[in-house]
This record gives sequence, structure tokens and C-alpha cells, in this order.
Amino acid sequence: LRQMREYIGVVRRLLALEDGVTFESDLINVRDLTLDLGHDDPRIAPDVKIFIGATGPKMMELTGELADGVLMNGILPPTHTRSSIQRLAAGAALAGRSLDDVEKLQLVNVSMNKDTDVARYDAKRLVTQYLGQQSHFAKALSFPNDKLNEIKVVMGGWPPKPGGIESAMKLVDDALVDDLIAHGTPEQCRTSAQRWLDAGLDQIVLIPLSRNYDEILEVFA
Repeated sequence: LRQMREYIGVVRRLLALEDGVTFESDLINVRDLTLDLGHDDPRIAPDVKIFIGATGPKMMELTGELADGVLMNGILPPTHTRSSIQRLAAGAALAGRSLDDVEKLQLVNVSMNKDTDVARYDAKRLVTQYLGQQSHFAKALSFPNDKLNEIKVVMGGWPPKPGGIESAMKLVDDALVDDLIAHGTPEQCRTSAQRWLDAGLDQIVLIPLSRNYDEILEVFA
């Protein structure tokens, strides 16, 4: 948290075109640094917004306090989004800011297929892989440790053993997949994705699991 706070402070000084930025700590060391805008370009401070890809509650509060916006991780349910926005608001209040001063975006994974079984399979495969390999997601979901360890054993670590993800998928409930991924027919995907917007986001950032990119763009346009 302190490193992020110090890093943002240095970046803002550079973006303000301060000359000879120096900052020294046990985490960050910058000496006599000036932002180069290019040969003969006028030195006009660029309007660059700082977003933090926060997941945990403390980093979310720091984001509300210091950043211009947040890009929340995907594969997290709308309930997590709501609680995260509460943390953003708390952080914003510390700095005398409004929650409206912080742009709120989140990644939303989409598995769109008229064959809903195929769409669910692809969605469950991703959720299983993340549970087995990205422990911070499991922590954010309060996923049971005993079941998580079982998934890791069945998958076989990283890289997973052949067929490991597919075998571990049997340990992941459909209800969890439904909560974490927008999947199914085009209409089902739109309805599911709306849940994150209803939780208080300004925008969602779509991450397609299927390769029908044009169709997904058309459905969500």
C-alpha cells in the first residue's frame, strides 16, 4: 500500500512536468527525473488519468483516496463489486472527495454461444483454472480452503497436468460459474452482465472467452 501511494505521488509529479523529480525511500528511488515529451514538443502537462487495478479492500480504499479510477478484476461477483465500491467511497471521503470523482470499471468475462452447454463449459473451465492457479481470486471469493486444495491437487499445479483442468471442473459448482461469468445466449449474456452495472459501475470492460468477437460487440453495442 505504501509503495503504491509513493508510486502514484511520483507519477503525478512527472505528469505535472515537474523538473528533476527526486524521491527516495526503501521502496522507490527516483533521482533528478524529468518526463520527456519528445523533441521540440511544447511542455504542456498531459491530462493522463491514473487507474489502479485493485482487488483487495485496502487497495480499494487507497484507490478511492488517490486515483482517478479503478479497473476491478473479472471473475468476481457483483456482491464483491458492491462491497468494493463502498471501500472506494470510504477512501474518497478520506481525501475530501466524492465517489463520483472516481471512475469505476470492471472486467467482465463473456462466454457467448447459442449452445448454452458449450458456453457454460468454457466459463467453468476458466473459473476452475483461476481457482487453481490464482490464489488471490479464491481469497476474494472466500472459497473454502479444503475444496481449493483439492482443485489444486487434481489440476496438478502450473502448468496443469494433461486433463487436469477438465478433471478439476467437476469440483466447481455451476452456481458459482453463473455468478462470476456472463455466459449463454446473447440475451443471457446481456442480462448477466447488467448485474455488474447494477452494482454501481460506470462501465464494464468485456473480456470474450469465445471467438465470436463481432457478435459480442454487436450484442453489447
